[in-house]
Amino acid sequence: MRIAILSDVHANLEALEVVLADIRRRECDRIVCLGDFVGYGPNPNECVDLLSPLLAGRNVAGNHDWAAVGKLDITFFNPYAQEAILWTQQALRLAVQQYLTALPTEWSQDGPLPFLAVHASPRNPIEEYVLDAYTAGANFLLRPFALCFIGHTHMPAVWVQTRETVEARAFLADEETPPRSGVPLPDQRGERGAAAGRRSAGVLRRAGQRGRGGAARPPGVPAGAHPGEDAA
Repeated sequence: MRIAILSDVHANLEALEVVLADIRRRECDRIVCLGDFVGYGPNPNECVDLLSPLLAGRNVAGNHDWAAVGKLDITFFNPYAQEAILWTQQALRLAVQQYLTALPTEWSQDGPLPFLAVHASPRNPIEEYVLDAYTAGANFLLRPFALCFIGHTHMPAVWVQTRETVEARAFLADEETPPRSGVPLPDQRGERGAAAGRRSAGVLRRAGQRGRGGAARPPGVPAGAHPGEDAA
């Protein structure tokens, strides 16, 4: 089974269309979305309309999704993120509001390829950033998952727990993504949508185990604002 993992669409319809075309080309059997359907971009309704029917419930909420429907305080968002959320709140149709409100905080797949999916981290699915080995290790200690996909940071990363330590591994590459060493890696803005989409999620896994458990902008968001910088 081939599974596509998407994260942090952020209402960017043009990028989402390119990524979905790439998924169709690769003949993926399923799509899983790690949250943040909305925020920053100008097409929140269109992105939810396009993506949600393809997920069949294989989705989770992100911090921008919660903020857009009033489930998360935006006091500590940076000014650009706050402005984008306030615009998004006014732009959302009722049906999209209801969809985002009902999103779960985690989703898991059982069977021959089991894994956990969250937006931020297993111990704090909405807001925690997994950017270092210490944070990754704390999440490994919290619960007995063997493989977890996360988004939120907008940076590709693979964190592996061995018997002795938690270490960073090179992000998985394919025929269109040159291999790179060192994790986490800086976000490569300017790449085409499909390549950027394949690099936006992170992975937490235990060694030796199989898994378980450039668009237009809303008002106030400048061209240089990086979507991953939520905190003020």
